[in-house]
Amino acid sequence: MEKAGITDAYTQQSIVMALMFDFNEMLIELGKEYNNIYHVDVRGFTQFLEEHDHQPRVSYWFEELHPVDKVFEKIAGVYIAIINNKTADKQRVYSVVDFYSEREN
Repeated sequence: MEKAGITDAYTQQSIVMALMFDFNEMLIELGKEYNNIYHVDVRGFTQFLEEHDHQPRVSYWFEELHPVDKVFEKIAGVYIAIINNKTADKQRVYSVVDFYSEREN
């Protein structure tokens, strides 16, 4: 982005967030349309865990793109549930936040 003249950190972050949002929404639509595509939506999960565990914001991030191992282990749990058919029938799109929220209730 800097090569394109976009040097403001807030603007850079906003662009990345918009790109990630659009990309995820595209994958979600594919997951709804085809029965052999699954989408695991991890957006917001790290913040959800920080709030759930009463941790300071960004305490579960290795850096701005990758969460720490503890978070990846929980995300992997969603993949394992899908692979082992331990999820709702015919569901193709999974929100990790929803997955763990439902297990708490």
